[in-house]
Amino acid sequence: YQEVAREVAAYEAYRRPIVDHLRFVRLGHWDGEVRGLAASSLGGLVPLEPMYFRDVVLPDLLGRYASDDVGERHGVLLGLAEVLRGLASLDVPVPPGAPQLSALREVV
Repeated sequence: YQEVAREVAAYEAYRRPIVDHLRFVRLGHWDGEVRGLAASSLGGLVPLEPMYFRDVVLPDLLGRYASDDVGERHGVLLGLAEVLRGLASLDVPVPPGAPQLSALREVV
């Protein structure tokens, strides 16, 4: 997952589709190992397009962390952790006053 995702995402035309597939399909997979691999893969893709992760992926995951589906909730929380780690490693801040910050406080 991690190596293939990086190789595919190296091509700009495939970058957002692979990110979206990981976050919409694989983070909710029935197998916990697949969810973990998907989350780790997402974290590895953050350096390729950090603003997309900050402005699109992060708010989406924050909106889905309270899902009724336990498997999806688990995958989304893993994804959140990996995306936040990736953003922090690049020193990409979440803007003060952004809705993501208050939602993030609820998760933590």
